Amino acid sequence: MRATTLRVKALCADDIEEATKLASDCMAQSDYYAGIYPSATAAEKTASVCARLRPTLRYCIETGGAFGLRNAAGELDAYEYMADYGTLKSNAPKLYAHIFDAAAGVPAFYELQTALDALLAQGRRVTYIMGFGIAQRARRSPSVLMAMARFNLALLQEKEIIAADFTNKDLLSICALHGPFEIKKLAENYWMLVTR
Repeated sequence: MRATTLRVKALCADDIEEATKLASDCMAQSDYYAGIYPSATAAEKTASVCARLRPTLRYCIETGGAFGLRNAAGELDAYEYMADYGTLKSNAPKLYAHIFDAAAGVPAFYELQTALDALLAQGRRVTYIMGFGIAQRARRSPSVLMAMARFNLALLQEKEIIAADFTNKDLLSICALHGPFEIKKLAENYWMLVTR
C-alpha cells in the first residue's frame, strides 16, 4: 500500500492540459454542472469548463497546490487542486474574480464564498479544495481510493481548516468518513464541507 500512496505527486506545468481534461470529464458527468449549461452541446460545455479551469489549475500548480495520481500506464487517474483562500483573494485578485465572479450565476456558489469569507474574518486560515476527481476507469480501484484518502487524511492533520464543495454525493460520502466535518447542502446536487 505504501507504493500506492507514493504515487500521489505534485503536478507540474506539463500536466495542466491532462488535468484540465480529466477535471472537465468529471464535471461533465455531474448533474449539477449539467443544470448550469442546460442548452449547451457537449463540446461547448467542455470548452467552457476547460476555459474556467485552466487558469485555476495553473495557479494551483505554481503555488504547490495541485496533485495527481497516475496509473502504471502513466495516465492521470485522480487529481486534486487547492489554494490558501486568503492568499488567493489578496494576492491573485484577477484569478479570484475569474473563479468567483464568473460563477456569480451558479446556484449557491455565493453562499460558499460567503462562508469562506466569514472564516477569514475570524482570522482562520482556510485551504479551499477547488477540485477533486477520479477518472471513470479508476473509480472502483481500491488502491486509487486508498491513496487519495491517505493523501487527504494527511492534509487534515497539517491544515487549519479544509473547505471544499462537492457535486458528487458518493465522493462527498467517502470524504466525510475521514474527519469531523460540517456538511451543508447548498443546492440540489451541491454541498459544502468544512472541517470543524
